[in-house]
Amino acid sequence: MSSERRWDGEIVALAVPAAATLAAEPAYLLTDTALVGTLGTEALASLAVASTIVMAAYTIFIFLTFATTAAVARLLGAGRQRDAAEEGVTATWLGALLGVAVALVVLPLAPALGRLFGAEPQVVDGAVTYLRISTAGFPALLIVMAGAGFRRGHHDTRTPLYVGLVTALINLVIEVALIIVLDFGIGASALSTVIAQWCGALVYVALVGAEARRHQVGLAPHLGRIAIQLRVGSALIVRTVALRSIFLMAVAVAGRMGTVELAAYQIGIGVWTFLAFAYDGIETAGQALVARELGGRRSGEARSAAGRVVAWAIGASVVLGAVTVLGHRVLAGLFSADDVVVAAAAGALLWVGFGQPIAGPAYALDGVLVGAGDLRFLAGAMLAVAVTFGAGAALTLSTGAGLWALWATLLVSMAVRTALMSRRFRSGAWVRTGPPTGRV
Repeated sequence: MSSERRWDGEIVALAVPAAATLAAEPAYLLTDTALVGTLGTEALASLAVASTIVMAAYTIFIFLTFATTAAVARLLGAGRQRDAAEEGVTATWLGALLGVAVALVVLPLAPALGRLFGAEPQVVDGAVTYLRISTAGFPALLIVMAGAGFRRGHHDTRTPLYVGLVTALINLVIEVALIIVLDFGIGASALSTVIAQWCGALVYVALVGAEARRHQVGLAPHLGRIAIQLRVGSALIVRTVALRSIFLMAVAVAGRMGTVELAAYQIGIGVWTFLAFAYDGIETAGQALVARELGGRRSGEARSAAGRVVAWAIGASVVLGAVTVLGHRVLAGLFSADDVVVAAAAGALLWVGFGQPIAGPAYALDGVLVGAGDLRFLAGAMLAVAVTFGAGAALTLSTGAGLWALWATLLVSMAVRTALMSRRFRSGAWVRTGPPTGRV
C-alpha cells in the first residue's frame, strides 16, 4: 500500500484544480441565468432552450480535452516533446475547424432547433437570437477545450483553472454592463459569452504557439494529423453521446410521470452532477498519470497509479454518498418550498447517495482507460450501458412504476458500467505501452 501512496501527491495536485475548473465552467451559464432573468420569464425560457443546444455541442466534443490530455501525456512520457507540441497544434486546428463547421450547421438551423422544444413563438425567437450570436463563439469554445487538454497533458491543471476563472469574470463584467447598465436584450448575454470565450481561446493559442516555437514545430495545419485525431476522437464521441442519451431518456421518462416527479428528478440529478465534479478531477489525474507511464513503457507504474486513482475514487464516493444520505432531507429543502416536491426529492436523494459508491469507481476507471487509449472498448461499453438503461426505462413506463424505478434503473445501468470497466481493468488488456497509436 505504501508504494501506491506515493502517487497521492500527484493525484491531489492534478485532481483539485481540475475539479475546481469543472465547477467554474457552469459559471457562464449561472451568470447568464441570473442576468437574463432580469429581462423576464420569456427571456429566461429562451436561454433554457438555447443553452441546452450549446451544452449539447460542448458535451459531444469533450473528446478534444480527453484525447488531447492522454495523447500529450503519453508522448511526454515517451520523451517526445516535439511530437507533444505537434499534438497541441493539431488539436487547436481541429477545434477551430470543428467549431466553424458546427457554427455553419447551427446558424441556418437555429429556428428549427428552437422549435424542437415545443416552446411558444416568442420564446423561440429569443432562443434563435441567442443561438445565432453564440455560434460566433463555437470555434473559441472548442479551441479552449483542446487547449485545456494540452495543458493537462503536461500535468498542468492550474492554467485551465485560472483561464476559466478569468474568462468567467470577463463574461460577468461585460454582461452586467450590457444588460443592467445599457439595458440590452438577450443577445447581449450571448455576445458577452462569445467575447469571454475568445479571450480564453487566444490564451491557449498563445500557450500552444509558444510550445511549438520552443520545439521548432510549424503552426500550419497538417491534414494527416488532423484526420488521426478525428478518428481517435470518434470513439469518444460515441461514448459521450451514449452517456448523454441516458440522461435525455431519464428526463423524458420523469416528464411523463408528472410535474412533481420531474422536479424531484431534476433536484436529484442536479446533486448527482455536482458530486461528479470531484470524480471528474480524479478522472483527469488518471488520464494524465496512466498516459505518461504507459508512454514511458512503465507498465507496472501505470498499473500502480491506476490502482491508486481508483482507490481515491472509491474513498471519495463513500464519503460523498454518506453525506448525501445523511443530509438528504436538508438538501431537498434547499431546492424547493413545495412540501410534495421536497418529499419526492428527498427520496430521490437517497438513491443518489446510495449510488455514489457505484458511480465513483466508474469515473476513475473511465479516466484510466482514456489515458490508456482504450477508446473503442469505452465506446462499446457505454453503448451497452445505454441499451441497458433504455430497456429499464421502457419497463418503467410500461408498468407505470414510480420515480423509484427510474432511479433504480439508473443505478443498475451505472453498476453495469462499473462492472464492464472493472473487468477490463483486471484483464490488463488496456496496458499497451509506447507512444499513442498512429503517432509512432
